[in-house]
Formats: sequence, C-alpha cells, structure tokens
Amino acid sequence: HTHETDAQMIIVAGAGTVLSEDPVVNGTQVERGSCVFFEKLKPHGFKAGQTGLTFLSRNGGIVDAINEWDILFTPAG
Repeated sequence: HTHETDAQMIIVAGAGTVLSEDPVVNGTQVERGSCVFFEKLKPHGFKAGQTGLTFLSRNGGIVDAINEWDILFTPAG
C-alpha cells in the first residue's frame, strides 16, 4: 500500500521482513526496536514472522481530522 505522507515505522513487538519498492530497505529483517522509513507514494509493507509483527507509525496522519484514511492498496503481483 502507499500513503501521501512519509512515515517512520517502529517495530514494537514480533519480527518480520520489510516489503518495499525501495531497494535500500526491501528484504530487511526487522524486530522489536527496529525503525524503518517509508517514503510517501512508494509501495511498502511488512511480512510478519512466526511471532507476528506490531508497529507504531509516526507520520503526518494516516487518518485525518475527519476520519478519512490516507491509504491506497497496491494490487498483488
């Protein structure tokens, strides 16, 4: 998926793999305490490991003041 704002994702529990159009971070293994930067409008996500994955997103707001979501899902492929 993509957003119209940059985001910094902080892993707070579990572990997984970064999925990103950005080759610098794509495939990176993350765990609790890891921090990943995702640039706006670039497809990104995570593949959770066996223990799951929980993250905190620091950004300009995935949900705005009128509860509209800033998210566009990327087709599988």
